[in-house]
Amino acid sequence: MSGTLVRLVVGIAGAAIPEVLRAISALRVDRAPSARELLASALSAALGSGVLLFDTAGEDKLQIAVLGAAFPQLFSALVSAARPPEPVERAVAVRGRTILDYMTWKV
Repeated sequence: MSGTLVRLVVGIAGAAIPEVLRAISALRVDRAPSARELLASALSAALGSGVLLFDTAGEDKLQIAVLGAAFPQLFSALVSAARPPEPVERAVAVRGRTILDYMTWKV
């Protein structure tokens, strides 16, 4: 495999790890992710391909995976910062969990 393809696969695999943890945390509170939330997680994991934007990692696969995992986390933080603050327990109990709630770890 070419170096670029390896970096792409490792970056997406690194980005998939936090998404799996997000789904597990939702399952632990008996709120299974919906199909739309799982699709959002898959698209978020695809953000791990952003590791190709940086050529500083070289061939160190661990560093590439960590950079890949950083992209979905940055996206989640941006989504969280763009939303107005509200009490999590009240908002989720009143209107149910939205995809934005799921993406910002408000399970």
